[in-house]
Amino acid sequence: MEGLNRNLSSLNNVLLVLFCSLFLSLVTSSVVSAGTLSLPSDILASQKTDKANRAYEDGKFDDALKTYTDIQLSKPESSELQYNIGNVHYRKGNFEEARKAYHGSLMTEDKNKKSSAWYNIGNTLFREGSQSGDMSKLEESIEAYKKSLKEKPDFVDAKYNIEYIRRKLKENAKKENKDQKQNKDQKQDKKQQDKQPQDQKNQQQDKNDEDKEKQQQQDKDQQNKEDQQQQQQNEENKDKENQKQQQKQEKRTDIDPEQAKRWLDRLKEQEKENMKKEMTRQKGQRRGNSHDW
Repeated sequence: MEGLNRNLSSLNNVLLVLFCSLFLSLVTSSVVSAGTLSLPSDILASQKTDKANRAYEDGKFDDALKTYTDIQLSKPESSELQYNIGNVHYRKGNFEEARKAYHGSLMTEDKNKKSSAWYNIGNTLFREGSQSGDMSKLEESIEAYKKSLKEKPDFVDAKYNIEYIRRKLKENAKKENKDQKQNKDQKQDKKQQDKQPQDQKNQQQDKNDEDKEKQQQQDKDQQNKEDQQQQQQNEENKDKENQKQQQKQEKRTDIDPEQAKRWLDRLKEQEKENMKKEMTRQKGQRRGNSHDW
């Protein structure tokens, strides 16, 4: 009888251990399942992001912006979404909105992403200043490019843009000084003409017009000469920089496609600007009384 009781007791212990093991297994399964409840929403966000990216690449910027904004409702703190939204606004020509979005994408610890955001902020400021004629925007763009270089010191595009904008600001200041001097001279000439007899005033006016045309032609020739010298210097600097970059790339085992694309875009942009500048210069020569910037 005592042996039977011991056997029953042992059986109860075995059953208890099995029950506890089964209970723990069920609890563990519940915890794992609970941890995967957010997975469908992550997959949905990823699918929407892919859709928005494809729309952006196809030039459907309104569709891309709508999808990015929809994703942002579930991920309001995503710096990558802010960056993508900034890109869409930039391509649509909404430079102020693009700049705000790029500022929102700065909340990241990734130095490369920060550098890219500051670089694009510089681009939006440059575009705003170029369209409105506000030279202070160009100065702000230089500061943005400097911050881009602070995060990524070897960013060649940022260095090039800084030097390009500085040269433009210098040329603009030079032109303003020249215009002010011409206006001052014209006022002085007018005062002198008012004191002279009418026939002498006519002769003086003819002479002034002739001198003015000669001066304009000389200024134009000098400006063309300076532009050619500057263009030659830019090409030499670019060739030197390209050689440096080529030497760096030869040391690496692969080529960064994104960097190559940026260079091609920069060269295309430079070619467009040179063509526009040449067309403006030719139009100015045909009119005979325009000034090149």
